[in-house]
Amino acid sequence: MSNLSEFIGQQWHDIKGNAKWDFIKWTFWGCSMIPSAVTAIATFLRHAPIWEVVLFTFLAFLFGIFIWCVLVLAVLKFGNRFGIRDHLSKTDLEIEPIPSDSKPSKKHPFHIRILNNNPKQNADDLKVEIISFTDNLSSQFQSIAQRYYHPAHFDKMAELKSSTGRNTINPSDGLEFTVFYFESSIRIQGQPRSVIATFDLKGGIVKENVASFHEGKKYQIKFAASARGFAKIEREFNMKFFDDDGVCKIELTPFAPLTKEEKKSEIMQTIGQYQELLNDRYSKINQTEFWEYANQNEYAFENNLMDGDTGSIFAEIEKFLEKEIPGAAADFKDTVNLQLSRINNYDPNGIGEKKRLYYVRAIDHLKHRSNQLAKIKDKLNLKPL
Repeated sequence: MSNLSEFIGQQWHDIKGNAKWDFIKWTFWGCSMIPSAVTAIATFLRHAPIWEVVLFTFLAFLFGIFIWCVLVLAVLKFGNRFGIRDHLSKTDLEIEPIPSDSKPSKKHPFHIRILNNNPKQNADDLKVEIISFTDNLSSQFQSIAQRYYHPAHFDKMAELKSSTGRNTINPSDGLEFTVFYFESSIRIQGQPRSVIATFDLKGGIVKENVASFHEGKKYQIKFAASARGFAKIEREFNMKFFDDDGVCKIELTPFAPLTKEEKKSEIMQTIGQYQELLNDRYSKINQTEFWEYANQNEYAFENNLMDGDTGSIFAEIEKFLEKEIPGAAADFKDTVNLQLSRINNYDPNGIGEKKRLYYVRAIDHLKHRSNQLAKIKDKLNLKPL
């Protein structure tokens, strides 16, 4: 029972005190009272019996309630198409990014500021959360993610702590909240620097405490803030790490849906990253002796399967293509034009020869998949927006 009352109370606070509540309140009075009053006056003026006045007034009231329900539901469901719902959802709480510290330091704190724009009321029992974020370990990089740590609150709500330990904001004031601390790796020529974010400095770099990013790549992060008597708000930002005279900094900009051109560019960039991933895998296998490669992947070799790392990369790319480009996943898997290398003096009965065949075929498939991915990228590049 207490959970139900808490839920109802939270919903009440989320609505009351903002423009949406005013809309609901005034449209209720307008839709219900005006038709009732007009009907009552009209029936009274034509000298109808009192029971008839009451009946028609009551029916007009019910009809007005019905119109009000339809209006409210329509605005809540379709109002965002015309900017109405966003206007009605305005609240006295706001979330704003804070520019990176200009002073170089090993671990940079990343803060956001919560503003209380109400000139009279304190924002008490303030709660600030990360609702979601993307990083290098997100869904399209699952095979790589196994080699890294990742925050336990990924895909969950993670409550943030204020820099001062307070959870109240005075009227027309703001309060900073720490999101994480980050530091970048040493720059390697031609490679983007990796950035490691630590969510709890006291915990150190341990499992379920670290996220991984790349400098220059765009990510998304979404926050929520709520307080007693204030409507809950959610804000999503684009997040990018960049180099400023040798110092790694972070930039947050309000999230906006990608244009067709931006979406195409993003897909092309991701395909390019996957091409590099395939080429790196090809180079690693090519630099390994055939017997060593077969021994490292003994189960796959004995069952004539693709080695685990290569298979995971293929599956990852197929999943991405299936989601972003209709028909591209099938093109990526197509083996019609697969060129198989010729193996001279091959003895099918020798175990060493079988290992050599397994090794060569793995390289053949990697080269073929890389070529297929290049064709998909070229085809996408020529496709009009």
